Amino acid sequence: MNYKIAVTTSRGDAVDLHFGQADNFSIYTVDSESGEYTLSEKRVINEVDIPDDNQPPDENYGCAACNSAKWEYIAKLLSDCIYLLTVKIGNRPHSILLRDGISALETPYPLEFAVKKLNDYKQQQKGL
Repeated sequence: MNYKIAVTTSRGDAVDLHFGQADNFSIYTVDSESGEYTLSEKRVINEVDIPDDNQPPDENYGCAACNSAKWEYIAKLLSDCIYLLTVKIGNRPHSILLRDGISALETPYPLEFAVKKLNDYKQQQKGL
């Protein structure tokens, strides 16, 4: 069975961008049996499509809450992915993605290593 992951990467060979730094996401299809993965597409954040939310900083999330509209937009953009691999992600965007069924994992590693670890984890969960 195949599944899709989104990755914040500048070069394509490593998870090397923070979530908030990404202006696009590389989407990979992973074969859960073999662990092989292929680049399916790149999805670009189109700032014009993001509503202006002009929210003041939130006492629980700080300035990350100011970008709620952007995080909601990205959650929709990645809606067919079940994982996001990124270097770092804030609490607010993490909770929005998780609410929409996308597990964000902080994995600042070479892509091959990160995908292998993720697929090993998925295989373990399947066996439980």
